[in-house]
Amino acid sequence: MNGPQSGELLLGVPEMDCAMCAQRISGRLEKLNGVKVVEPRLISKDVRVEFNPGQVAVEDIVTAVRSLGYGVERDGEARTDGRHRETSVWRSREAWRTYVSGSALVLGLSLRALQFSPVLWTGFMWRLDIGALLFMLAALVGGFNFFPIGLRAARLVRLDMNFLMTVAIFGALGIGEFVEAGSIAFLFGIAELLERYAVQRARRSIQELLTLTPATARVVRGDSV
Repeated sequence: MNGPQSGELLLGVPEMDCAMCAQRISGRLEKLNGVKVVEPRLISKDVRVEFNPGQVAVEDIVTAVRSLGYGVERDGEARTDGRHRETSVWRSREAWRTYVSGSALVLGLSLRALQFSPVLWTGFMWRLDIGALLFMLAALVGGFNFFPIGLRAARLVRLDMNFLMTVAIFGALGIGEFVEAGSIAFLFGIAELLERYAVQRARRSIQELLTLTPATARVVRGDSV
């Protein structure tokens, strides 16, 4: 006896913040044999998937999304009143990494300005001093916000902005331009946080408008209701 030919799955993706994220997830899931329809919804941060259970398993779909670097909540997990528990952008892990990156960058620049940065090692194209170590810390900690996604994008031959920033940072580190590497990581991190904050505010505004929508409506045609 054949199994069901159609199944439906709702996956919460809290980190799906932009159209590029939605496009990346859709492109990945549409490559799975047995997936029929992929409907990402940015407002509610979830993805509705119609699939053939005989051809693809639920775990395969979940694994495909997670392979892109996104967290996944199965069938409404971690929700309250139908919504995801949304953490403030400025208190997220990405924000704290950006704060550490910015602090290391400012401290390194301050030591350079005060000319208090003893040289620890010189060789090849590098001149390592305390300031350089702080700039490297700024680059690596701040860059970790997008290194994993950038590397996965390269593996999937989807060369997005995360991949380009990853190449720029490691390229700057490779030639000894530590200030530039740290600055790129910090500034790109700030830009990403501002973008997420704008999207978060827009999403909340739309959700508030949706709560004002009446559940029922009367249609008046002539003298009849």
